[in-house]
Amino acid sequence: MYQFLLLQVADRRIVELEASRDLSRIWLHVDMDAFYAAVETLSNPTLQGKPMAVGSMSMISTANYEVYFLNA
Repeated sequence: MYQFLLLQVADRRIVELEASRDLSRIWLHVDMDAFYAAVETLSNPTLQGKPMAVGSMSMISTANYEVYFLNA
């Protein structure tokens, strides 16, 4: 019963949010994480299939998918 009430509240909130949406602005989000790792792999084919991160000594900007699978 409690879950049913939560769903009703959520459905009403969704209707309210949809009614107030402002579609006059466009947002674009481009996820470039895998791109930078792929460029490094193209530059150095020996990295293919190996966990790899791209960045500097103080920051990692991205990692390839092999790294994500290590943490799964």
